[in-house]
Amino acid sequence: MQRDSKITDLGLIFGDFCSEIFKYKTQIIQKTENLDPKVIYKNLVSKVKGILERQKSITFEQQVREVVYIMVSLADEIFLNISWDGKKFWEDNMLEKHFFGTQIAGEKIFNNIEKLIEKNDVESLLIAEIYMKVLSLGFRGKFRDDTDKDKPINVFRRNLFNFVERYDKSINMVSHRMFGKEYTYTLPTINRQFLPDVSVINYVYAFFVFMFLVISSVVWLIETRDLYEILHEISAIVLRA
Repeated sequence: MQRDSKITDLGLIFGDFCSEIFKYKTQIIQKTENLDPKVIYKNLVSKVKGILERQKSITFEQQVREVVYIMVSLADEIFLNISWDGKKFWEDNMLEKHFFGTQIAGEKIFNNIEKLIEKNDVESLLIAEIYMKVLSLGFRGKFRDDTDKDKPINVFRRNLFNFVERYDKSINMVSHRMFGKEYTYTLPTINRQFLPDVSVINYVYAFFVFMFLVISSVVWLIETRDLYEILHEISAIVLRA
């Protein structure tokens, strides 16, 4: 399915913003720099303002604002839930509050997802993918303190995936990524583990079956050699009689 170039650009903008906030997160956790929360806040505010200004259009503005809401909600959750000196500053200066005048993202994000799926509008495809992305990047909202928080999150992700797949058969739960740099800040390096090739398994299985038949035949011949000789002698006696 062909997508409007503005829609594609919006996905890239979201990816770029996420790369920025995860870069800051990594620097905070690794303590590579003594980061001033005011500087981070100012940079992100400037970036969001630039996005809103560049993406203005009558038909497109609502989608831009929804994506921006997702972006700032993720940023707020990240900077409110890591241990650093700027946590108190962020509590008093949330990006959601600055741009939207609210502090309800923990509920609203999931309400928006439910409405999007219920509406079932192909025009919301990119937004649905971004919601999938933000959940994959760790947004938990109202579920953050739940002991089994991954269960409802996985339900939302699956519902979003099913919605997107109706219109885009190329998507899958593993490779739905629209951008990649931010994953370098969120996922540890792991060794990829692959399942063996099914064809190789079949060949190995066939080889062992063949060897079993050969060996069992040899054993049978050895074990029954004396019996065979006795039967041969009996047959000879019978024939002479």
